Amino acid sequence: MMIAMASIAVLSGIASVLFAAADGALEACCGGQLPSVLRRYESPDHRDRVQRSVAIARLASNLVTGIAVALALRLNSAPFGWALVSAITAVLFLTLVTEAVPRAVGESHRIAVVIFLSPLLTVVEILLRPLVALELRLETHTRASGISASVASDASTKEQFREVVAASPDVSRDEREILRGVFSLKGTEVQEIMAPRIAMIAIESLTPWSEVLARVRSAEHARIPVYQGSIDRIVGILYAKDLLPAVIEGVTPVGGWLSLVRPAVFIPEGKRIDVLLREFKAAGNHIAIVVDEYGGTAGMVTIEDILEEIVGEIRDEHDREELPIEMEHGGKFWVSGRVSLEDLSHAIGQRIGNDDAATVGGLVFSVLGRVPRAGEQLVFDGFRVVVERVVQRRVDRVYFERDAAWRERTA
Repeated sequence: MMIAMASIAVLSGIASVLFAAADGALEACCGGQLPSVLRRYESPDHRDRVQRSVAIARLASNLVTGIAVALALRLNSAPFGWALVSAITAVLFLTLVTEAVPRAVGESHRIAVVIFLSPLLTVVEILLRPLVALELRLETHTRASGISASVASDASTKEQFREVVAASPDVSRDEREILRGVFSLKGTEVQEIMAPRIAMIAIESLTPWSEVLARVRSAEHARIPVYQGSIDRIVGILYAKDLLPAVIEGVTPVGGWLSLVRPAVFIPEGKRIDVLLREFKAAGNHIAIVVDEYGGTAGMVTIEDILEEIVGEIRDEHDREELPIEMEHGGKFWVSGRVSLEDLSHAIGQRIGNDDAATVGGLVFSVLGRVPRAGEQLVFDGFRVVVERVVQRRVDRVYFERDAAWRERTA
């Protein structure tokens, strides 16, 4: 009996060691480090399901190990004092041997551990999938039952925090704007900040090497999408830094310049930018192609676009000195067509809204019902609106001025 229990304790202890090492390795995995066949473990959703399965397996194996050790040492028949001391010693020893050490090893050798244990992880995930699904369902139900009671309190807390920050003399205007940007991340979707397809600079896959170099120099971008035949068929991203060795040596890259193209990341228009920022950080990626509901290219978004939602416009030596929103005394505003209606409303102190549009350019299209011409005027929500600049059927710059009739009514 004692030998059988000892054997069970050893086997279940080995299982606990493997599961702890796997959990530590999965927790420490970073984007782009695993082979392509195991890249699924870098997906946050898939990794979460696997880690839940591993946690259940660890709990079961630790429980079996503890019971087997207790029976092997015959603690149930030993005096209470001896049984207590033995149990505490066994727990500390098992925690060190089956938890702390294996987890540290998994974190420090994460790639090798994930590769070595991937068959075991696959089996555990499949076997425990029903339990994980039940756990997720219970968790969702618990959160849903508590959300309705906490939403009002959460919103009130955030509003109170904003008011405290706004009233503090130690917080500058720029710092207030940064905090406003942070709070707005969760409610902002990718389609609101992306560069639309018409504004994308991309390279066709059949472009000769000399023209590729010329295009990269003129674009002055670090990353350029590459497409095949149509912009809707993006095949990857060309990094300007990958061209440097060939440019310095004055030769064509071995295997052609397409061999330098890296895989592209595709995301839906409705993805929240706070989620995308976390994915960018986890994968070490800085650019993603945005696709519409039909699978076509809607635009592209970079990590700089997200950071600009927090800190405002980021300029480099190549950017033109033209602010997204320029204000002049007397209620005059010059606005980029890409500015969101929410940002415009915040700048002018009045809500400018339209259910069919999210940006200033979209608003002009929605009101006119056609492609506008430069110089066209319209009146909207107490403003005289002038389309100042149109580039390739895209509204690039718009002028807003308080309408005279509105001024008479408010005088």
